[in-house]
Amino acid sequence: MASRRRSKKIGLSPGSLVYLGDKKDEPIRITVIDYGGEHYHQETVAALEECVPYTAADSVTWINVSGIHDITAIGALGDAFNIHPLVLEDVVNTEHRPKLDDMV
Repeated sequence: MASRRRSKKIGLSPGSLVYLGDKKDEPIRITVIDYGGEHYHQETVAALEECVPYTAADSVTWINVSGIHDITAIGALGDAFNIHPLVLEDVVNTEHRPKLDDMV
């Protein structure tokens, strides 16, 4: 008889953050790249709170998070940048194929 895999998300509401992937113990690494017509700035930050000032910046900001297994950090990043919970749910689910939503 074939073994059936049960999802960790059964019974949870949509948008619940549950990391589906290999278990990891390493800390997350956050790199911020901010650029505009006259400047380019890249830094690795120690905490998500250091990313918040970029919400008011009049430039393009890319935040790269290596280590999506920390759902508390991913949830805090979503709150800071107003990212919809369903998008965050897709981010922490490594069993899904990558996708792109055109927001135009």
